[in-house]
Amino acid sequence: LMAVDAMQRHIRRRFADGPLDEAHSRQLQFELTRHGALMSEILARVLGAEWEDLSPEEPGRWSMTVPPGVTVWPIGRVYRYYGQGHREADLVAFFMELEAAVRRRP
Repeated sequence: LMAVDAMQRHIRRRFADGPLDEAHSRQLQFELTRHGALMSEILARVLGAEWEDLSPEEPGRWSMTVPPGVTVWPIGRVYRYYGQGHREADLVAFFMELEAAVRRRP
């Protein structure tokens, strides 16, 4: 949970102004994908999530299954968190909802 919180604080702080030009836009895309990969690793290690579909060319569309059968798009979720800002539930809430689902499974 602390890693997810640190990650979202870093994203908000580092990219508060958004991309300034094409080079910054590419860097932003790289960083969001990298943070999404970290989110997927956390989901795999802590909640037992497994990759389900890696076929789309865009990593934001890659999906994982979190037991007991919840499908998520961790890289896409990080992109959406950045793009929606305060209008989107934060990444900590996202993780906590998934964790609660795992705990409720039979």
